[in-house]
Amino acid sequence: MLSFRYQSLQHNDSVRLLALHPSLHDSDPIRCTIQHARLSDTFLKFEAVSYTWGNAAQTQVIYFHNGTRELHVGHNCYNALRQLRHKHEDRLLWIDAICINQNNLQERARQVRIMSEIYSRAAKVLVILGASNANYGPLFEELAAADEELLRTGDCDREPPSEAVLRLLEDLFQHSWFKRVWVLQEVCSKSSVQFFCGSASFSYTSLEKLYFGYRGTVVTRIYWPIALRWIGSQPEEFSSTQLNLWHLLGKTREYLATDPKDRVFALQSLTGPERSVMDLLIDYAQSTEECFTEVAKFLLLVPGAVRPGHTICIFSGASSACALRELPDGRWALISGDCHIFMENSEFLEYGYVFLCDEYIACNQDKNEEFILR
Repeated sequence: MLSFRYQSLQHNDSVRLLALHPSLHDSDPIRCTIQHARLSDTFLKFEAVSYTWGNAAQTQVIYFHNGTRELHVGHNCYNALRQLRHKHEDRLLWIDAICINQNNLQERARQVRIMSEIYSRAAKVLVILGASNANYGPLFEELAAADEELLRTGDCDREPPSEAVLRLLEDLFQHSWFKRVWVLQEVCSKSSVQFFCGSASFSYTSLEKLYFGYRGTVVTRIYWPIALRWIGSQPEEFSSTQLNLWHLLGKTREYLATDPKDRVFALQSLTGPERSVMDLLIDYAQSTEECFTEVAKFLLLVPGAVRPGHTICIFSGASSACALRELPDGRWALISGDCHIFMENSEFLEYGYVFLCDEYIACNQDKNEEFILR
């Protein structure tokens, strides 16, 4: 069968939308149509999907053009579409793995630059958590009851949840979706977020009410994910895009990304009103080392962003070991097999490829090369 072929996007605000065709049976092949649209269209209405990509090597086939063209998509993407497919009507979605031509690096960069606009224009963000744990039944029953009361009364004045339900909530928060760096951009500006886990569905509002207590009293001792804190709000802003980015890199140092470069690219929309200055940094054709070096230079443009005595270290490799090493001229550098920034307060920020002592130095560990960034 012929492979699906992408048609070029014509405008800076152009996007592709996926019309997911209905089916009465889950086992039926997934059939779709791609539509081109512009975000400036005031009548545009679609839903955006947020999910974890998973193992890219595990793929399944979806069909276009009445089944005459095929496209291989990741297992998680396929299951998300199957889970969201209606029985009797099309569903218009934006989902990154399909609506962006992933083989076109320039297009990927252009679409990432408008990613926040895509999600903010969506009527709703649909979060796919994948298959459900069989033990989650009591948790989902509680969330469903909370949603029903919210729909009926606009509030949720329920008895505190049981310890068993709270333990299940804690387990749910261990899902990898809550640790994705892209989550911050995908749900930060949206008040309408719906979660799907197996056959269960619940709103962000019911999840928030359950966590913080139905009657305004926090009843949980578990950690509220940072990504969820930012829903409907914006993170703290500093005086420059560089300082905003520096701050965000610290806040998101434990977040996950399939492509290491996305640790930076995913933060673009959160870096303040002048975030467009970051657009030139978004370049998937660069290697990770090249990307991180350019970002380090960008961070150092503002006096005071990094003070003497701070250490920015960027090394790539398989080893997770790290140690301080004295350079021949008496300066110190952090040697690490992973990508880290090491600051004077010993806080690790998984990020970059440059270190700073009295001067800014980039070092390629494999080739044993150094150059000074001024």
